[in-house]
Amino acid sequence: MHGIPGMPELTLVPAVVDLPDAPGARLVSNVVDIAPTDLTIGMALRVDFSPIADGWMLPIFRPYNGATGG
Repeated sequence: MHGIPGMPELTLVPAVVDLPDAPGARLVSNVVDIAPTDLTIGMALRVDFSPIADGWMLPIFRPYNGATGG
């Protein structure tokens, strides 16, 4: 196993996300709340923002299910 001793295992799921409200625009970000093997090309995602240092917000994406709003 690889990682940093004493630190929890970290799984990153990077993705290139097409932004439907900005045709031709793409954003490289992390997808959360999903196992890497469950992510598929074309999957609907929603943006969320995670606070980081000095008041900055980092865009992240989560799977979107329109029926439940999640």
